[in-house]
Amino acid sequence: MRILFISNLYPPPSIGGYEQICHDVAQRLKARGHDVRVLTSAFGVHDSHSPGNRTQQGVYRLLKLRTRPGTTAPEGKNRRRPQWLAANRLALEWHNSRVVRQVVSATDPDAIMVWNGGNMGRTFLSAAEQARPTATAYYLSDPWLAPVLAGQRAGSGVSPARRLYRLTLRAMGIPHSPVGTRHLVFCSRALQRQYERMGAEVSRAEVIYHGVASDLFFLRPQHIVTRSADEPFLLLYAGRIAPEKGVSTLVKALAALRALPGLQDQDARLALVGVFQSREYEAQLHTLIARLGLGSAVQFLPPVPRAEMPDLYARHDVLCFPSEWEEPFALTLLEAMAVGLPVVSTLCGGSAEVVRDGYNAVVFRAGHPRDLAERLAWVLTHPRQAAAIGRTASREVSQRYTLDCQTEAVEAYLHSMVA
Repeated sequence: MRILFISNLYPPPSIGGYEQICHDVAQRLKARGHDVRVLTSAFGVHDSHSPGNRTQQGVYRLLKLRTRPGTTAPEGKNRRRPQWLAANRLALEWHNSRVVRQVVSATDPDAIMVWNGGNMGRTFLSAAEQARPTATAYYLSDPWLAPVLAGQRAGSGVSPARRLYRLTLRAMGIPHSPVGTRHLVFCSRALQRQYERMGAEVSRAEVIYHGVASDLFFLRPQHIVTRSADEPFLLLYAGRIAPEKGVSTLVKALAALRALPGLQDQDARLALVGVFQSREYEAQLHTLIARLGLGSAVQFLPPVPRAEMPDLYARHDVLCFPSEWEEPFALTLLEAMAVGLPVVSTLCGGSAEVVRDGYNAVVFRAGHPRDLAERLAWVLTHPRQAAAIGRTASREVSQRYTLDCQTEAVEAYLHSMVA
């Protein structure tokens, strides 16, 4: 089967989990004999104008983004001029819809799967669906498409400015038809419910959970039961360092943990692995760490290559997953559980569909530093019980949440859609 994936980001550039998942599934489908091409942007790729970078291994880095990922305003001068913004958006819509039509014509895919279209305008979706009206699907791992689907369902009147914009699109030959809802796939029930709350009609959608590569993420020796008595407790956080991820709650919990009875003389340290969402939050977090006297207890590390993540997990005693937003279905959570690292987590969003308190993880209330500190204290002072929970989690992930399971489900879905 010839398959075209469309995504705003695609590794090696990466800021989140969905683009890595898109890459992993593409590689596994190729290994299963399918011809998989990827259409994406050149974000994060050096010398993006080089033909080699644009088409290397079937990856076409031709799409443009309206803003940098993780920001809300265009870069460069004139960002506040409405006329400039409108012209820039029209240029982006024209470019991306044209590129989609050209790549579809050149690759002639049996099926198209859109993974994320954030920051790429709206009309490229119409271009894809017009090219393959019954064979375009959406694998949704965040709410990027919800406003579009909700707006279509509401059927509200079009403002004069919006009507003029659409007439301009039509005059430029840019398609602007409704997005189909026949082939929607969600990474979790929680994300599907979030789309419903936002007003989208997604009742006929399917759920295919994310998975991790079992040949890379498997049960490793657990540091929590092998550490010597004079070693510090080692806590780990991995992912975007952002307010909604609960990192501030985690830092406050670390201070509370070090002051709990019986743990005052124990050295507990926290490693934060990832990139900051913004410079403002970076400054806020450093101020908080200094105010709590944790300067020597918190270490910031850059993102680690994927192949090195299992060893990183295995060098720590517990993974802290303090997310305070509706997580679609976190890859970090699955990876840590797969290697047997005890996890202390919230139940926000899709995490509640895999995490079970006292069975495969330890749960605390989102946004409550004291509760997190007490749950961490239990894990660190009950190493054998915590390790057993980690082994249970590893066994469950290996049975239900592997990359092979996910790939087979995607393959079956695409086959049925084409048929």
